[in-house]
Amino acid sequence: MPRSLLFSPIVLIAAAALATSVLLGAGRAPSAVAPRPASSGAAVDTVVTIRAIGSALEYETTDIELEAGTTVTIRLDNSASSMPHNVVLLTARDQIRTVGIAALQAQQTDYVPEGEADKIIAHTALASPGTVVEMTFEVPPPGEYPYVCTYPGHFQTMRGTLTSVERSSSTP
Repeated sequence: MPRSLLFSPIVLIAAAALATSVLLGAGRAPSAVAPRPASSGAAVDTVVTIRAIGSALEYETTDIELEAGTTVTIRLDNSASSMPHNVVLLTARDQIRTVGIAALQAQQTDYVPEGEADKIIAHTALASPGTVVEMTFEVPPPGEYPYVCTYPGHFQTMRGTLTSVERSSSTP
C-alpha cells in the first residue's frame, strides 16, 4: 500500500475504529445513554426494520413515515455487515455533525455521547456484525427527525429520516 494512502484520514479513522472495537468489545451491553422509553406497558403499534448494507456505510431504509404519538420499535438488522452500527434518532438535522463528532469520544457508551442526550430522541445499542438490536419509543410530534449511525466516521453517510405526521382521525 502506498505510504500516502496508509496515513490518509479515512484509513486512520477506520483503523482507530477497528482497534477500539476489538479492544472494547463491540456489541457489549447497551450504553448508559438510555432512549426515552415508550409509555410503561404501552403496546407497540409498528415495527420497522432497518438493515445495514454490507460495507457501504448506508442503511437500506432511509425514509420512514409514522404517525405522531404512536409507539414504534425500530429494529436494526446488522446481519449483512462486517462492522458495528447503531441507529441514533436526533431532534434536528442541524445536530448531526455535533452528535457525530461528540460520538468519537464516547467509546464507553457505544458511541452515543451522553453530553448530547438533549439532542437524542432514542437510540439502539451498538450492533456487532451479524446481530440485531432494537429500540422502542413514542414517535415525536409532526416533523422530520434524522437518524444516523454514530460509530466513528459513519454519521457522514449513514443517515435516514423519520417523518412524523399527524395522527389520522381514524386512529384512536
